[in-house]
Amino acid sequence: MKKTINNDKTRNKELVYSENFFTGKKTITYDDERIESLDNKTFKVGEEVLKVEGNVLRGQKMSIFGGSVELYRGLYAYEIVFTILILALTSLFGLIGFVFGAIFAYCYIATCRNAKTAFLNTLMFIGYALLGMGLGFLAIFAFNGFAILII
Repeated sequence: MKKTINNDKTRNKELVYSENFFTGKKTITYDDERIESLDNKTFKVGEEVLKVEGNVLRGQKMSIFGGSVELYRGLYAYEIVFTILILALTSLFGLIGFVFGAIFAYCYIATCRNAKTAFLNTLMFIGYALLGMGLGFLAIFAFNGFAILII
């Protein structure tokens, strides 16, 4: 996930926060210069120390230059329920369904913050759930069809 911030809290310079989904590695560039990482959640810009707090579900904030900048808002309760439902519904198709469910649950978490209304958020949930269930069904159907051909 990547977030770009450019406002008075960043001294009107571009701050780009990026977090790798697979490794969890965080990188920050400030005014087109990569910032030195002290550890996974602490970075140093000149004499200033930046700290990233929180996680994807509860929301993330960064303390910067004596202030605080919101990187990602926390998920609402119904968004967490929708994420669990995507996993539960796709798990009906076994392990392969769970894998598709995990992929689409992550996609839902990544995009649900951008929805303007709860109705659009619900439509996104339905779409991701149907995609995950459909791909899980197709994978099982293809595997069973292949197994029947072998026998």
